[in-house]
Amino acid sequence: MIWNYSKNDQFSKVAFDVAEDLWEITADDLTARDRRMLLVKMRTILISLLHERELGTNWIARQFKRHHGTVAHAIEIHHGFLNADPEYVENYKAARAKFREICEERNLQR
Repeated sequence: MIWNYSKNDQFSKVAFDVAEDLWEITADDLTARDRRMLLVKMRTILISLLHERELGTNWIARQFKRHHGTVAHAIEIHHGFLNADPEYVENYKAARAKFREICEERNLQR
């Protein structure tokens, strides 16, 4: 199988567009070495959305300028946030809807 990297790159662009549209956070903010909880949660939501598209942790890590282990940890804590943080759940649902909407507009499917 030949991987379509340009299509994968389009998914990362969608994720960063979601952040900008919903939270007014830029890709530079998301890729910066910033551990403020708000950014951590936003990053976790976007990482999870990309992971749901069956994109690999190494690829996702490169998009966010992180180690693949950091991405694996984000995917793991995503489930904890879903169970314990109603505000996180609300933001996740909004981001997921926006992500799907933009993917549909751009004819991206996985």
